[in-house]
Amino acid sequence: MSRSQRLEQRFRLTGAKWPFASALTSVACALALCCLSRGAHAQNIALSAPKPPRATVEAVILAYNKHDAEAFLVLHSPDMLTVSPSMEAPVKGVEALRTALPQEWRAFPDSHIETRTLIGDGDTVAVESVWMGTYLNSLPGYPPARGQKVRLNQMAVYTLKDDKIIALRSYYNPAELVRQLQKASGLSAPKASTPVVAKPVSVVPTAVSPLRQTPRRPAVRRTAARKPVARRMARPRPRVRVRSLNRR
Repeated sequence: MSRSQRLEQRFRLTGAKWPFASALTSVACALALCCLSRGAHAQNIALSAPKPPRATVEAVILAYNKHDAEAFLVLHSPDMLTVSPSMEAPVKGVEALRTALPQEWRAFPDSHIETRTLIGDGDTVAVESVWMGTYLNSLPGYPPARGQKVRLNQMAVYTLKDDKIIALRSYYNPAELVRQLQKASGLSAPKASTPVVAKPVSVVPTAVSPLRQTPRRPAVRRTAARKPVARRMARPRPRVRVRSLNRR
């Protein structure tokens, strides 16, 4: 048994208190408070430090895949600019996304984004991804929903400022989306219309007299028969007999 253990057993048997217990307790409390203050200070620094744009975009994609509208919209600036092929003109404001997201998630309940490439350069982040979903609820202006599987390649460019997305430019082919919906639903894609040239049809009205039930026959113009022209026979030329002068 070591010396410290013997002293501890002695004080326990005698009922005396450990002489350094209060001092050790105070030191331990002081160390604990110091560690807690340092941890809180480090946490405050981590929270106040700006996030890299790449992390913000990854959080946006994660919120979209979870269909969490609040977590998705809180990462966008209220006066952000959205440019998309499905929009006739650029739209300013986050309210456009707030209106479009529920409709999109209702039509495609399992829609999600699969990231292929993510590149960041300063405050700009470019994402190449594949958008996938199952068409279960019909959208106005699109073919009827019959459980079509859709897979669409797309490209998105994000511009960030103060950990917020201030501009979103997405690039994809809307005609490809319609083609996949029509192909899966059994509808044929609309073909380019070819101009049809109408043939001229001559319509001759036939006036039927109420007193005469049969239509009149068209008058036939009679022409006089041409007289046959006699051919002139070529007369044979007379043969001329030439006498020879050298005849004896």
